[in-house]
Amino acid sequence: MTRVELKSAFIHGADAVPVVVEVSVEQKSLPSFNIVGLVDAAVIETRERVRCAIRSVGYDYPENGRILVNLAPSTIRKTGSSFDLPIALGILAATGQIDHTLLENTLSFGELNLSGRVVENERGFSAFADLARKENLALVCSPVQSGIPSDIDNIETKCLDNISDIRDGAITTISLFCHTEREKADVENIEGYQWLIDGIEQAIREKRGIVVFTRPDKTINQIIANIPMMMPDMTEEEMRVCSRIHSCVKEPFDGLRPFRAPHHSAALVSLLGGGKPIYPGEVSLAHNGVLFLENLEEFSPSALSQIKVAQKERAAHIVRADGQVAIPSNFMFVATASPCPCGHYGNPDHECRCNTERVLTYQDRLKSWANAFDCIILRA
Repeated sequence: MTRVELKSAFIHGADAVPVVVEVSVEQKSLPSFNIVGLVDAAVIETRERVRCAIRSVGYDYPENGRILVNLAPSTIRKTGSSFDLPIALGILAATGQIDHTLLENTLSFGELNLSGRVVENERGFSAFADLARKENLALVCSPVQSGIPSDIDNIETKCLDNISDIRDGAITTISLFCHTEREKADVENIEGYQWLIDGIEQAIREKRGIVVFTRPDKTINQIIANIPMMMPDMTEEEMRVCSRIHSCVKEPFDGLRPFRAPHHSAALVSLLGGGKPIYPGEVSLAHNGVLFLENLEEFSPSALSQIKVAQKERAAHIVRADGQVAIPSNFMFVATASPCPCGHYGNPDHECRCNTERVLTYQDRLKSWANAFDCIILRA
């Protein structure tokens, strides 16, 4: 019996959780292929993909052998298809078809297709890279796509287009780097909105939010969309965390402060995060940037309450049966709201249909939310 041990990981929330992949191959035994270690259905399906991939590229699959794969620790439920590559490499190393020393001090992950090709665009690439940096390991994965932010530079990465590359010696070792030029805010030539620009600059200095009472105005929305460019440059640590969060939902991160504008009809799970497996929500995708809620009055009180909790704790806490996940969500809260229920209060060109009491009640309710989010209140 031959046993090989590799290091891998899987995405849980916005982090890569380290996993030790132990592969044991016992020759001349009843044929079987079992994966243990508290795994879900997606991991169980790995057996069929790995078996077909090994055969497709001309390696010898141990037909008359007992293969046992253990994913440790067994106290955490493993999800996803990122274990395909390390399990296949472990079987090949345990059967002596590749040199196991090539896998030392490496973190391997990736999904295989039936032809043995390593699938590109793995979810959570930056999270895996961040873990490899902390553990001082080299990455073994699919060919890296363009647009990788600079927060994961100087990591040795061994790219495999196909698992046959190890046998053919076609492993590509690269150092990742991509530089993004900082954009400037395009608000200098906008006339008549200096009051809004001044309010935004004050909020940035005081690290507060903004709620603007205004009728629908595209120019105001344009200025608000430029807020990330008016904020200070991101630090390397801030870029690293943002890249990790965005990669977990397969969204590119350009190295600039994020700007998220969810619709008021968005489900609570899309705002706060969740699902199975757990994905970051809008409050986390806005981390170190701006969360913009247009038409604040349209958002449900329950959604605003949950967003407020995430802002206060600077993290979205998602509780599941197998534990709790905390995803960073430190953002600048920005919102616009109609001046009254009908939206025409103070409009000289259109008569407002709301009585005074209704307008005051409406505005008081929105002011209470603005105060809850520690916002500066501005009026168009």
